[in-house]
Amino acid sequence: MGNGHSPSNDEQSSSIAAIRSELERALGDQSFSSEQELQDAVAQKVAELNKSPVTDFQGLSREQMHRLLHAPFDAPDLVRFAEGIEARPAATAFRLLEVIVDAAGEEGIKLTAKGNLPRAVVFEAKEALKAEGLKREWLPGVIRNEDDFLELHLIKVTAGLARFMRKERGRLKATRATQKRFRKGEWAAIYHALLQAYCRQFNWAYADGWPDLRIVQDSFAFFLYLLHRFGDEPRPVSFYQRCFSQAFPA
Repeated sequence: MGNGHSPSNDEQSSSIAAIRSELERALGDQSFSSEQELQDAVAQKVAELNKSPVTDFQGLSREQMHRLLHAPFDAPDLVRFAEGIEARPAATAFRLLEVIVDAAGEEGIKLTAKGNLPRAVVFEAKEALKAEGLKREWLPGVIRNEDDFLELHLIKVTAGLARFMRKERGRLKATRATQKRFRKGEWAAIYHALLQAYCRQFNWAYADGWPDLRIVQDSFAFFLYLLHRFGDEPRPVSFYQRCFSQAFPA
Protein backbone atom coordinates (compact mmCIF):
# COMPACT_ATOMS: atom_id res chain seq x y z
CA MET A 1 0.00 0.00 0.00
CA GLY A 2 1.25 3.47 -0.83
CA ASN A 3 1.81 6.14 1.79
CA GLY A 4 -0.16 8.86 0.05
CA HIS A 5 -3.75 9.41 -0.99
CA SER A 6 -4.35 9.22 -4.74
CA PRO A 7 -7.37 11.31 -5.72
CA SER A 8 -10.14 9.46 -7.51
CA ASN A 9 -11.33 10.56 -10.95
CA ASP A 10 -14.45 12.03 -9.33
CA GLU A 11 -12.37 14.04 -6.85
CA GLN A 12 -10.09 15.36 -9.59
CA SER A 13 -13.00 16.27 -11.88
CA SER A 14 -14.81 18.06 -9.05
CA SER A 15 -11.72 20.08 -8.09
CA ILE A 16 -10.94 21.00 -11.71
CA ALA A 17 -14.54 22.03 -12.33
CA ALA A 18 -14.57 24.24 -9.23
CA ILE A 19 -11.35 25.99 -10.21
CA ARG A 20 -12.52 26.40 -13.81
CA SER A 21 -15.74 28.00 -12.60
CA GLU A 22 -13.79 30.40 -10.36
CA LEU A 23 -11.48 31.31 -13.25
CA GLU A 24 -14.38 32.01 -15.57
CA ARG A 25 -15.94 34.34 -13.00
CA ALA A 26 -12.64 36.11 -12.30
CA LEU A 27 -11.25 36.40 -15.81
CA GLY A 28 -14.28 36.15 -18.05
CA ASP A 29 -14.67 39.91 -18.64
CA GLN A 30 -10.97 40.67 -19.08
CA SER A 31 -9.17 40.98 -22.41
CA PHE A 32 -5.59 39.88 -23.03
CA SER A 33 -3.11 41.06 -25.66
CA SER A 34 -1.37 37.72 -26.00
CA GLU A 35 -1.67 34.05 -25.10
CA GLN A 36 1.26 34.43 -22.68
CA GLU A 37 -0.54 37.22 -20.85
CA LEU A 38 -3.60 34.98 -20.53
CA GLN A 39 -1.50 32.09 -19.23
CA ASP A 40 0.19 34.34 -16.67
CA ALA A 41 -3.18 35.65 -15.49
CA VAL A 42 -4.56 32.13 -15.17
CA ALA A 43 -1.47 30.94 -13.26
CA GLN A 44 -1.71 33.87 -10.85
CA LYS A 45 -5.41 33.30 -10.25
CA VAL A 46 -4.94 29.56 -9.71
CA ALA A 47 -2.24 30.32 -7.13
CA GLU A 48 -4.62 32.73 -5.37
CA LEU A 49 -7.43 30.17 -5.39
CA ASN A 50 -5.17 27.49 -3.95
CA LYS A 51 -4.33 29.78 -1.05
CA SER A 52 -7.91 30.95 -0.43
CA PRO A 53 -10.02 29.41 2.37
CA VAL A 54 -12.49 26.77 1.20
CA THR A 55 -15.80 26.51 3.04
CA ASP A 56 -16.00 22.73 2.65
CA PHE A 57 -12.50 22.45 4.15
CA GLN A 58 -13.64 24.33 7.28
CA GLY A 59 -11.49 27.34 6.44
CA LEU A 60 -8.42 25.54 5.14
CA SER A 61 -7.17 26.34 1.66
CA ARG A 62 -6.65 23.76 -1.08
CA GLU A 63 -2.91 24.12 -0.60
CA GLN A 64 -3.16 23.54 3.15
CA MET A 65 -5.43 20.52 2.70
CA HIS A 66 -2.98 19.04 0.20
CA ARG A 67 -0.17 19.33 2.73
CA LEU A 68 -2.29 17.85 5.53
CA LEU A 69 -3.06 14.84 3.34
CA HIS A 70 0.36 14.27 1.81
CA ALA A 71 2.92 15.66 4.28
CA PRO A 72 1.33 16.17 7.72
CA PHE A 73 4.62 15.56 9.53
CA ASP A 74 6.43 18.12 7.37
CA ALA A 75 4.04 21.05 7.81
CA PRO A 76 5.00 22.67 11.17
CA ASP A 77 3.05 25.80 10.32
CA LEU A 78 -0.13 23.68 10.17
CA VAL A 79 0.51 20.80 12.57
CA ARG A 80 2.90 20.76 15.50
CA PHE A 81 3.55 17.68 17.60
CA ALA A 82 4.65 18.01 21.20
CA GLU A 83 8.42 18.17 21.62
CA GLY A 84 8.81 19.03 25.28
CA ILE A 85 7.47 15.82 26.86
CA GLU A 86 9.43 15.49 30.09
CA ALA A 87 7.56 12.57 31.67
CA ARG A 88 6.74 9.18 30.20
CA PRO A 89 3.40 9.56 28.36
CA ALA A 90 0.46 7.98 30.16
CA ALA A 91 -0.94 6.37 27.01
CA THR A 92 -1.90 2.79 26.24
CA ALA A 93 0.17 2.63 23.05
CA PHE A 94 3.30 3.93 24.75
CA ARG A 95 2.95 1.66 27.80
CA LEU A 96 2.60 -1.42 25.60
CA LEU A 97 5.67 -0.45 23.60
CA GLU A 98 7.58 0.03 26.83
CA VAL A 99 6.60 -3.45 28.04
CA ILE A 100 7.87 -5.01 24.80
CA VAL A 101 11.17 -3.10 24.88
CA ASP A 102 11.75 -3.92 28.56
CA ALA A 103 10.96 -7.60 27.97
CA ALA A 104 13.36 -7.69 25.03
CA GLY A 105 16.28 -6.48 27.15
CA GLU A 106 19.66 -7.32 25.65
CA GLU A 107 18.85 -10.87 24.50
CA GLY A 108 15.47 -10.27 22.86
CA ILE A 109 12.14 -12.05 23.30
CA LYS A 110 11.88 -15.66 22.14
CA LEU A 111 8.77 -15.70 19.94
CA THR A 112 6.31 -18.58 19.66
CA ALA A 113 6.30 -20.91 16.66
CA LYS A 114 3.58 -18.67 15.21
CA GLY A 115 5.78 -15.60 15.67
CA ASN A 116 3.75 -14.19 18.56
CA LEU A 117 4.87 -12.80 21.88
CA PRO A 118 4.98 -15.43 24.65
CA ARG A 119 2.15 -15.57 27.18
CA ALA A 120 4.35 -14.16 29.93
CA VAL A 121 4.84 -10.90 28.00
CA VAL A 122 1.15 -10.76 27.07
CA PHE A 123 0.19 -11.14 30.74
CA GLU A 124 2.75 -8.51 31.76
CA ALA A 125 1.32 -6.07 29.21
CA LYS A 126 -2.21 -6.69 30.44
CA GLU A 127 -1.19 -6.09 34.07
CA ALA A 128 0.83 -2.98 33.14
CA LEU A 129 -2.25 -1.30 31.68
CA LYS A 130 -4.36 -2.36 34.62
CA ALA A 131 -1.84 -0.98 37.12
CA GLU A 132 -1.91 2.46 35.49
CA GLY A 133 -5.65 2.55 34.93
CA LEU A 134 -5.26 2.56 31.15
CA LYS A 135 -8.14 1.15 29.15
CA ARG A 136 -8.23 -1.06 26.10
CA GLU A 137 -10.54 -0.38 23.17
CA TRP A 138 -11.13 -4.03 22.29
CA LEU A 139 -12.34 -6.16 25.18
CA PRO A 140 -12.44 -9.92 24.49
CA GLY A 141 -13.62 -12.23 27.23
CA VAL A 142 -10.25 -13.74 28.09
CA ILE A 143 -6.71 -12.77 27.06
CA ARG A 144 -4.61 -15.88 26.65
CA ASN A 145 -2.19 -14.87 23.92
CA GLU A 146 -1.23 -12.07 21.54
CA ASP A 147 -4.13 -12.89 19.21
CA ASP A 148 -6.54 -12.03 22.03
CA PHE A 149 -4.82 -8.71 22.76
CA LEU A 150 -5.28 -6.67 19.59
CA GLU A 151 -3.74 -3.45 20.92
CA LEU A 152 -0.55 -5.29 21.88
CA HIS A 153 -0.39 -6.97 18.47
CA LEU A 154 -0.85 -3.66 16.66
CA ILE A 155 1.87 -1.96 18.70
CA LYS A 156 4.25 -4.84 18.01
CA VAL A 157 3.62 -4.52 14.26
CA THR A 158 3.91 -0.72 14.37
CA ALA A 159 7.13 -0.92 16.39
CA GLY A 160 8.60 -2.99 13.58
CA LEU A 161 7.53 -0.42 10.99
CA ALA A 162 9.08 2.34 13.11
CA ARG A 163 12.28 0.28 13.30
CA PHE A 164 12.13 0.09 17.06
CA MET A 165 12.26 -3.70 16.88
CA ARG A 166 13.63 -6.35 14.55
CA LYS A 167 13.22 -10.12 14.30
CA GLU A 168 16.39 -12.18 14.42
CA ARG A 169 16.57 -15.97 14.59
CA GLY A 170 13.19 -16.38 16.19
CA ARG A 171 13.69 -13.57 18.68
CA LEU A 172 12.27 -10.04 18.79
CA LYS A 173 14.98 -7.54 19.64
CA ALA A 174 14.91 -3.83 20.41
CA THR A 175 17.43 -1.89 18.35
CA ARG A 176 20.29 -0.21 20.15
CA ALA A 177 18.94 3.20 19.14
CA THR A 178 15.60 2.34 20.74
CA GLN A 179 17.22 1.11 23.96
CA LYS A 180 19.27 4.31 24.10
CA ARG A 181 16.18 6.48 23.62
CA PHE A 182 14.38 4.75 26.48
CA ARG A 183 17.41 5.01 28.77
CA LYS A 184 17.71 8.74 28.05
CA GLY A 185 13.98 9.32 28.39
CA GLU A 186 13.52 10.76 24.89
CA TRP A 187 9.76 10.39 25.22
CA ALA A 188 8.76 12.94 22.57
CA ALA A 189 11.02 11.40 19.91
CA ILE A 190 9.78 7.88 20.71
CA TYR A 191 6.11 8.82 20.67
CA HIS A 192 6.49 10.91 17.52
CA ALA A 193 8.15 8.02 15.64
CA LEU A 194 5.48 5.58 16.83
CA LEU A 195 2.68 7.95 15.79
CA GLN A 196 4.24 8.59 12.38
CA ALA A 197 4.66 4.87 11.67
CA TYR A 198 1.07 4.17 12.72
CA CYS A 199 -0.41 7.00 10.63
CA ARG A 200 1.74 6.75 7.51
CA GLN A 201 2.91 3.13 7.25
CA PHE A 202 0.53 0.86 9.15
CA ASN A 203 -2.63 -0.17 7.26
CA TRP A 204 -5.59 0.85 9.41
CA ALA A 205 -7.90 -1.45 7.45
CA TYR A 206 -5.91 -4.38 8.86
CA ALA A 207 -6.89 -3.31 12.36
CA ASP A 208 -10.55 -2.34 12.06
CA GLY A 209 -11.79 -4.95 9.62
CA TRP A 210 -13.41 -2.42 7.29
CA PRO A 211 -12.58 -2.22 3.55
CA ASP A 212 -9.50 -0.19 2.70
CA LEU A 213 -10.49 3.47 2.20
CA ARG A 214 -7.17 5.26 2.20
CA ILE A 215 -8.59 8.79 2.46
CA VAL A 216 -9.78 8.06 6.01
CA GLN A 217 -6.22 7.34 7.14
CA ASP A 218 -4.61 10.06 5.05
CA SER A 219 -6.94 12.68 6.53
CA PHE A 220 -5.98 11.98 10.15
CA ALA A 221 -4.37 15.44 10.44
CA PHE A 222 -7.58 17.03 9.13
CA PHE A 223 -9.48 15.27 11.92
CA LEU A 224 -6.97 16.67 14.41
CA TYR A 225 -7.64 20.09 12.92
CA LEU A 226 -11.39 19.58 13.34
CA LEU A 227 -10.93 18.56 16.98
CA HIS A 228 -8.68 21.56 17.57
CA ARG A 229 -11.27 23.89 16.06
CA PHE A 230 -14.51 22.37 17.34
CA GLY A 231 -13.50 20.15 20.25
CA ASP A 232 -14.01 22.82 22.89
CA GLU A 233 -17.49 21.39 23.49
CA PRO A 234 -19.03 17.93 23.11
CA ARG A 235 -20.40 17.28 19.63
CA PRO A 236 -22.05 14.18 18.16
CA VAL A 237 -20.11 11.90 15.85
CA SER A 238 -22.51 12.92 13.08
CA PHE A 239 -21.05 16.46 13.19
CA TYR A 240 -17.58 15.21 12.29
CA GLN A 241 -19.07 12.84 9.72
CA ARG A 242 -20.67 15.79 7.99
CA CYS A 243 -17.37 17.71 8.02
CA PHE A 244 -15.64 14.72 6.43
CA SER A 245 -18.35 14.26 3.77
CA GLN A 246 -18.22 17.95 2.86
CA ALA A 247 -14.43 17.86 2.51
CA PHE A 248 -14.27 14.57 0.62
CA PRO A 249 -17.64 13.99 -1.09
CA ALA A 250 -16.27 11.43 -3.53
